[in-house]
Amino acid sequence: MKALIVDDQASIRGMLKMLVSELKFEQILEAENGVDAVASYKENKPELVLMDINMPKMTGVEALGLIMEHDSEAVVVMLTSQDTVLVVRQCLEAGASHYILKNSPPPQILEQLKELMTDWYG
Repeated sequence: MKALIVDDQASIRGMLKMLVSELKFEQILEAENGVDAVASYKENKPELVLMDINMPKMTGVEALGLIMEHDSEAVVVMLTSQDTVLVVRQCLEAGASHYILKNSPPPQILEQLKELMTDWYG
């Protein structure tokens, strides 16, 4: 299985890559903006996308919309430090599978991802 981590901050991508590597993905891809995320998704068809909302070139919500247009079954988990009802609603309405606060402690993020992967893929 493949995962795609999308965040404009290399340090965040690195931390997420360490967490996701514990979920037994064979390949972990990275993108630093929404434009690259959409292109990588179309080329690689990852089973999981972890995507930041605030990024240059194209926001995570815009990229999510394009990914969902391409593949309505895509599993995209949005990551952000914003937890307003409006932001959560935007993500879910655009097709996000789940929403995780990226300022959560890394063990908590990993636990949420493990639970989600079990729910989705058994």
